[in-house]
Amino acid sequence: MKKTPPVSGVVFADKNFYLPAESSHISGRWTTQPTQVAPLNMMTSEAIREVYCQKSARWGFTKVAAAAVTYFTVVHRRSGVVYLPNDKKAEKFVSTELDPVIKVMPVLQDIFPDWKSKNENNSVSRKQGLGWILDILGAHSPSNFDAITKQFLFGDEVDRWVSEAGKSGDPIKAALTRLEGAVSPKAIFGGTPTTAGASHIQRLMESAAAKFRCYISCPHCGHEQTLLWGGPDVEYGIRWNKKKDKEDLTGSDVWYQCAGCDDRFFYRDLEKIEQDCRWIADDSGIWTRDGEMFFTKEGEKVRPPRTIGLYISSLYSLTLTDGWVGLVRKWLEIAGDRLKRKTFINTDLGELWVEEQGEKPKAELLYDRREVYAAPVPMGGLYLTCFIDTQGDRFEGVVVAWGAGEESWTVDYFKILGDLHQEIVWDQLERKIRDVRYRHESGIELGISRFGIDTGGHFTSQVHTFVRRFPAHYGFACRGDTRYEQPVVTYHSKLNKHGTRSCVIGTDTATDTIYARYKILPEPDEDGALPDPKAPCPGRIHWPVADWCTHSFFKQATADEKKLGYSRGKLVYKYETPSGVRNEVIDCYKGNLAVIRAAQQYLGLSLSRLKKNLELALSDAPATQKKPKRKKVTGGV
Repeated sequence: MKKTPPVSGVVFADKNFYLPAESSHISGRWTTQPTQVAPLNMMTSEAIREVYCQKSARWGFTKVAAAAVTYFTVVHRRSGVVYLPNDKKAEKFVSTELDPVIKVMPVLQDIFPDWKSKNENNSVSRKQGLGWILDILGAHSPSNFDAITKQFLFGDEVDRWVSEAGKSGDPIKAALTRLEGAVSPKAIFGGTPTTAGASHIQRLMESAAAKFRCYISCPHCGHEQTLLWGGPDVEYGIRWNKKKDKEDLTGSDVWYQCAGCDDRFFYRDLEKIEQDCRWIADDSGIWTRDGEMFFTKEGEKVRPPRTIGLYISSLYSLTLTDGWVGLVRKWLEIAGDRLKRKTFINTDLGELWVEEQGEKPKAELLYDRREVYAAPVPMGGLYLTCFIDTQGDRFEGVVVAWGAGEESWTVDYFKILGDLHQEIVWDQLERKIRDVRYRHESGIELGISRFGIDTGGHFTSQVHTFVRRFPAHYGFACRGDTRYEQPVVTYHSKLNKHGTRSCVIGTDTATDTIYARYKILPEPDEDGALPDPKAPCPGRIHWPVADWCTHSFFKQATADEKKLGYSRGKLVYKYETPSGVRNEVIDCYKGNLAVIRAAQQYLGLSLSRLKKNLELALSDAPATQKKPKRKKVTGGV
């Protein structure tokens, strides 16, 4: 007898799920809103393994994910875990989201005999029914990740999670290990974003195979578009009657200016407009209406991506108390208040906050932090990368040694002078990359394992020709992408028209990450004592006392400045280099970060495994041997 496939998440929720009065503006039977259909079906799809949502408040993400949790519990009888930022938040989720739903959902009561009782099977951290267990825990404690094996997990407000959960390290990775061994694992993560470069949801979104945005059609011209706040640099977005005081604004005074025509539509039109919405992936153009069937740009049916990211803002919400008028009033109230502006961008628009110009690192402070290395490559450095910036009359390059947690040691800064139209200059650069060795503190010698080189400027063709001199994946021909929210690196394994593999650097994201890491220093213990200088410090950047490590070097390393402006209708801070200021060093740091990320994300490099290999090799050395025998290594320690 043929097995009947399970119903979709939307069909299940609309029939069985309820909105509890304890946490809902409107309680009662659940009805999936048009923009929630595809996300809910994605969350419950067997073909999609992980779903990430960078979202605003008031769209209903927690409710949608809670409906997905009840779906897996009732339809598939699978055991799962819900992670909140801490135990207090976890208890609140149970008291306001979960327990009230159980009280009004007969299908849950049927498989949960103890739903009326308070015992070990029905507590604030654990629900156990017929063939399933659901744990609800805080993500702040390492013990909450231990000895738990689940088939699905839901992580909410991940940007409020700790950066590291003690011995468990990255809490996101620790949570995902709970799914190891599951036949059909499912992970759902969501959160309102915080600051770029320090955001869990940003990292998750960058790792997604496809990132989708919701597109709606203008009721006048039919142009498909995403809803954006807009700004003075674009002719579309939220607009309002500026002749009125904010308190006097009505629904007819606030509108959305279409990006495809001169007409406008209003919040009262939104529900009807959203009925025919599509979710379209940023890069590939793959799209879906219902989260079940996916199509190419040409309309051919395709399998859904294994990992999906979703962007959503409160502009799409049908449950805003005052509609778009309320958002405009809030925007007008925060003029000049940096903290309130950050809250608006994060919470209402669901966008990352980029720290502003005034927080640029100071070159003098970095210069004062130079160290005397015990060897050209200190013990923690395990893998060498190099990035070369091309100028009309020279190459400038920076060599970086990378360790576990992407702690890094700047090893070398070099210039090769000459006319880049001459082959001899490129030959000198090749010898630098292939032949130069740097002595590691353990005694071995390291060569450059991978490099990147800038394709910008007037030497694009020569750069691609140069990269082809090396084995596949050894050298990266790189170009920068200044668009907002681009990942640090996007690497394409297929050959392009130049016969190389494209490597795209998200320059603003990379600069955010580097500037944030400039500030990383070891934290003192409870008594105020600093740890061992050689103790691991993930993300920290080290510099040596060296002839080339000068004040000028650090001025270039901090050359880029942030300025407030609009990018495609979004209010963002973007990096600019002041006129006449050299910035080759910071460009080389961006490139090195992109190279090490590409090696890890696309080519299988594990810095933690290299660290273990070195520790094992050193522990096997004879006790009387002062220095291990030197040997050349080109693929890291």
